[in-house]
Amino acid sequence: MDHSLDLTFTDNPDWRSKVTAVSVDGTPLTSGQYSLTAGTLTINQGVIRTPGNHTIVIEATGYAPTQVLQTVNVGAISLDTSTATLIPNPVQLEYLPVENVITLTARDQYGNPIPNYVFKHITQIEDLDNSVDTVEVDNVTFTGTANELKVFPVTALAPTDSNGVVTFTVKIPHTNYAMRIDIYLNDGTTLFF
Repeated sequence: MDHSLDLTFTDNPDWRSKVTAVSVDGTPLTSGQYSLTAGTLTINQGVIRTPGNHTIVIEATGYAPTQVLQTVNVGAISLDTSTATLIPNPVQLEYLPVENVITLTARDQYGNPIPNYVFKHITQIEDLDNSVDTVEVDNVTFTGTANELKVFPVTALAPTDSNGVVTFTVKIPHTNYAMRIDIYLNDGTTLFF
């Protein structure tokens, strides 16, 4: 979906010169949506916008229709259509006894959910007094160091479900420290939330 789709075949110049129609899942394509060259039918990027199996039919005068079932995978994650929400306060994390719930949704450029996508996070704790503080992110405890800033390694969250959604909690005690959680795409470098 993120690129054009190339279907290759043994070229037959006579058949190719007599092609009159190309359709995807029963919908005829316009001449601007595909191109036909020696041995290749190219369906332009954006014509197929949903993942799954798609039936492509090519009709040529004097020939039986040619049909192929093509599997198209979901596209790459898009920062424009993917979302992050924080509950109960959408602006900042709250202290215990409140559990902060962060919901991340991975979608491609067409809004299709991306199942099994793995977001990552980096947690930082800066202790501001001579104590050791802990926070819990996605049921994992992170313990700071007295009077220091501690940045933990990149940590993977659980994969998204079939709807492209993963939800996790953040629990932070009310003590004298600064805490930060950055959510990244699965490359571990592109900041998401």
